[in-house]
Amino acid sequence: MKEREQAKIIIQENEKEKLNRLKEKEADRQLQIKLQEDYIKELDRKDKQRADEWAAREAKIQNAMNKMAETVLKKSNAAEKELERRVLQYAEEREKKAAADEKSRKQKVKQRDIEVKQTLDKQMEEKRKIKAQEFAKNKEYVAKVIA
Repeated sequence: MKEREQAKIIIQENEKEKLNRLKEKEADRQLQIKLQEDYIKELDRKDKQRADEWAAREAKIQNAMNKMAETVLKKSNAAEKELERRVLQYAEEREKKAAADEKSRKQKVKQRDIEVKQTLDKQMEEKRKIKAQEFAKNKEYVAKVIA
C-alpha cells in the first residue's frame, strides 16, 4: 500500500506540476499577447506621429507657398499699379502737350489773322490814298479842262 500511496502522491504531484506548467504556459501566452498588443500600439503611435509630422511639414510647406504666392501677387499688383500710374502720367503729359500744341496753333492762326488784317488795312489805306490822289488828279484835270 505504501507504494500505492507513494504512486498516488507522485501522480498528484505530477498533476500539480502539470497544472503549474499549464498556468505558466497560459501566463506566458497572455504576456506574449500583451507584449504584441503593446508593440502594435507602439507601431500605431509611431505611424500616427510620422503622419502628424508629415502633415505638419506639408502644412508648413503650403503656408510657405501661400506666402510666396501672396508676395508674388503683391509684387504683381504693385507692378500693375506702377504701370497704370505711368500710363496715366503719359496720358496726362500727352494731353498737356496736345493742349500746348493747340494753344500754339491757335496763337499762330491769330497772329496770321492779325498780319493778314494789317496787310489788308495797309492795302486799303494805299487804295484810299491812290483813290484820293486819282480824285485829286481828276478834280485838277476837270478844273483845267473847264477853266
